[in-house]
Amino acid sequence: MFREEPRRGVEDCGAVACDDVDTKAPTLLPDRGAAIVTYCANPACPNPACPNSGQVADRLVRLGYTDVRKYREGIEDWTVAGLPTEPA
Repeated sequence: MFREEPRRGVEDCGAVACDDVDTKAPTLLPDRGAAIVTYCANPACPNPACPNSGQVADRLVRLGYTDVRKYREGIEDWTVAGLPTEPA
């Protein structure tokens, strides 16, 4: 999963800003067939229509990643549900 740094995030995920996907994805995600979920990690952005996770997901697909999903609800929904996170 990708998130913008340096915010808390879902366990076992990498972080990348929209502008850095092209340069960071090949290193962070060498397996283009791996399951990837993108989400917005900005706690000040409770808007499920936030385009950040969608933009990252779309860019990953254009780079050849084949199993990319968007978690539009973001980190706030994740934490409210009581799911595990790691500190920033």
